[in-house]
Amino acid sequence: MAGIVAAGISLLGVLAAKIVIFVWVIGAVISGDTSNSELKQLFVARHIAEEILAEKGVKTEEASDAQWEEAGEKAERRVKSMKRAEVDRLAAEYREKDRLLAEEEEKKAKTAAASKPSRTAAQRGGEDAAEDDEDGGEDGDGADPGAGALVAFFFQASFGIIDALFIFLAVSSAFKLGAGGFSSS
Repeated sequence: MAGIVAAGISLLGVLAAKIVIFVWVIGAVISGDTSNSELKQLFVARHIAEEILAEKGVKTEEASDAQWEEAGEKAERRVKSMKRAEVDRLAAEYREKDRLLAEEEEKKAKTAAASKPSRTAAQRGGEDAAEDDEDGGEDGDGADPGAGALVAFFFQASFGIIDALFIFLAVSSAFKLGAGGFSSS
């Protein structure tokens, strides 16, 4: 039993560390609010890649992986050739644009919610609840539709074959030690 507990603690420790690192890096890249120059460069490169796609007439939501990769490589080259002051200036500029865009989206959402008539199930006459799900309405579980994509991205970005090997080694070693293994009796 002690081996199972040790293996579980080991697995939870690895997952917790992965989550903390993921949240820290993604949060810094998305917000651009960091003093770390490398993360600031990633933030600026992401915005430049979006601009490169826009110049080609490609919507960021519809861009293929190959288009993103090409735009990302060009953006990274541009950022590497910039001086630190230019990267800092662009990071501040893009951060402000993101803030304004978020405020605009919030206003649109509030306006849409205020103009959408609220009807109960009885008032709808038994209409199927799937209609609400189709138009982004309440689905009863309170989950953000983007949360699933974020979780999927977390697992894709955080776990590879080498990670699986190291997790296996950590868990199996913890199990063996917890079960009283490696003793010289």
